[in-house]
Amino acid sequence: MWDEPGHLVAGIEHWRTQDFRLYSVNPPLARLWATLPVVLTQPTQSSDLLDSDAPFKRLEFSKGAEYFDRQPELALRALQIARLANLVWPLLGTVLIDVMACRCFGTWAGVTAAMLWAFCPLVIGHGVLLPPDIAAAVMVMAVGLIGATIAAPFVVWCAASVGLVLGAAILTKTTLMVLYPVLCIWIPGRWLQGNEGWRRVGWIKEILVMSVAMWFVINSGYGWEGFGTRLGDFEFISSRLNGNDVRTVQPGNVFEGTMMGFVPVVFPKNLILGIDTQYRDFEINFFYPYLLGRWHREGFFTFYFWYFVLKLPIGFLALVGIGGIAVVFRLIEMRDRSMLVLMTLMGSILFVFLSWRTDLNYCQRYAIVCLPMLLLYAAAASLMFQAKFDRVVLWLLIGTTVGIGVWKSTHALSYYNGLVGGPEGGRYCLHGNATDWGQDAIRIGGWCASHPERRPLAVATVGYPTSLKAFGVEADSLRFEIDLQVSWKEPVRGKKVSPVGWHIVSFVHLLDPRSPYHALLHQTPTETLGWTHQVFFVDDQQAARLSGRSETSLPGVFP
Repeated sequence: MWDEPGHLVAGIEHWRTQDFRLYSVNPPLARLWATLPVVLTQPTQSSDLLDSDAPFKRLEFSKGAEYFDRQPELALRALQIARLANLVWPLLGTVLIDVMACRCFGTWAGVTAAMLWAFCPLVIGHGVLLPPDIAAAVMVMAVGLIGATIAAPFVVWCAASVGLVLGAAILTKTTLMVLYPVLCIWIPGRWLQGNEGWRRVGWIKEILVMSVAMWFVINSGYGWEGFGTRLGDFEFISSRLNGNDVRTVQPGNVFEGTMMGFVPVVFPKNLILGIDTQYRDFEINFFYPYLLGRWHREGFFTFYFWYFVLKLPIGFLALVGIGGIAVVFRLIEMRDRSMLVLMTLMGSILFVFLSWRTDLNYCQRYAIVCLPMLLLYAAAASLMFQAKFDRVVLWLLIGTTVGIGVWKSTHALSYYNGLVGGPEGGRYCLHGNATDWGQDAIRIGGWCASHPERRPLAVATVGYPTSLKAFGVEADSLRFEIDLQVSWKEPVRGKKVSPVGWHIVSFVHLLDPRSPYHALLHQTPTETLGWTHQVFFVDDQQAARLSGRSETSLPGVFP
């Protein structure tokens, strides 16, 4: 759930008005695909989504909440349809990774990679959700598959196809812009490998054709919205681009009145404004990343490394390690080394970029775009198991991943491997959407229906504030905010209730010292809902202790 209502209303609005202001921090391709069957099967709803002139507000979240408030049944149905449409991404990924692994290492490698992808808990958990992470990972595969065909001599259609796929990838996730310079280095490298040298200009032609094709796809994806707008005419909201103090709520433009201000921007207006909005988010939102029992204001460079170590099945990790050793020490024979090199280059650059941007540590799923690289190395391990007995070991490692994917499919988002004792131990190692992405809303609704006598009831969950009526959640209080600036006796939604009573609390709230529910972390719950929420009954004594918590009671928690 989390930010899915925002993606849903943004995609519907893209189709309805051809306006891309909503959710501009992410390009629109994945949303357009997911909401296409929604606009085709459901009546167009009149709305005032864009009537408010509020450049400093992320309207997609408030309008998503409004959609679920006003028409919960229709909104839930639209969400289900959009998720069904997104099934195409994990299915397409299965095909692409099979083809890539077969080209690199052979048939057995293709089978290995396809099974690992299809049954990976990260893919099962995020596969049909509206955020574009799985779609972006699939586009990385497509770029790698097409990009590996680039070679001397110059072929127009080959360079153009790379540009088209790269443009589609950038339309899926802005982070994939970093693949453009990677390919600009890759193309001349391929010419040198082909002994064509630098004397011929074919590699320059290939880069130009690729760039033009990419540019055309990106602008077409936005309907050529705002194409040619002068740089000085933009209204930026981030301090680095508007020249104002970060506390100043006033748009501006550092390029206005300069020579640069007269330069026309040849990319979509809302692609540029989306990047600016993301900068603004980083400036005003103070995220406190958590890793292995430590909170740190500046984040952790090893954050995404530990995300994969803790969230991937042990059999998967073992295959990645064996395959990596086999490739590095050339213990196996490869059919197409160039594809593995390109995927390694792209995956490594993406991983380094995400790790370097420690301000992104609050959202672990961003690293899923690096998963295709790991899959190819896991596929390489299949060549190390040629003997009959060795095949048994290979299938044991693959089978454990497949078994975990099937067994934990309904809890895939909160899965942790055995290195940390499963979800019970893993939720103490990572925070936020690595544990709870709002996936147990239906279980909470079921509990509410089964226990109507347990009142008053307060629910503390995660995500952007929205109505959960569509999921059957009927509570006196519904709280999303974690930090102590919002008193726990002043819920975001619902009437004020006495602290004494029943509480369904996300483990994200329990773990975070900023939350008033942190005092219940080591209390024994009456029951557990999924792997994300726990149910507590708070008596008078506990209520007094919880009510007495304040921000000043946590000195030096965050270094």
